[in-house]
Amino acid sequence: MGFSHYFPSTRSFTDGEWQQLANAAKILTSNAQLFGGCGDGKPVIDESNIIFNGDASKNEDHETFHICKKHEPEFNFCNTAQKPYDEQVVAVLCCAEFLAPGALKIGSDGNQREWQDGLALAQNIFPDATIRPGIK
Repeated sequence: MGFSHYFPSTRSFTDGEWQQLANAAKILTSNAQLFGGCGDGKPVIDESNIIFNGDASKNEDHETFHICKKHEPEFNFCNTAQKPYDEQVVAVLCCAEFLAPGALKIGSDGNQREWQDGLALAQNIFPDATIRPGIK
């Protein structure tokens, strides 16, 4: 089942933007059942990358969510198949847009209603975070 979020990089994150985004991602992933990129191990949130997936042991993983601090010309996306980790993917994307507007060109197969739970998570950290205009 396809359900993708698109976030091609348009520029690198500044050191300050990345530090705030990484801190937000640590909070957002701390109480969730999230794992490393292959659906096992621990999420990676460091000075260069944010990488996580759902729980492979429960068939709650799908494609790896991966954002890099440094601009990469590849077309980045993550198909979550609307599995439970989708909320955290959306929350991190909302935080990224709030902290570093335009660093990612965010789009989605989902509509604004389908982004509400992830947005609510992001707003626990940044109350002024919003859904990027253009999300269906």
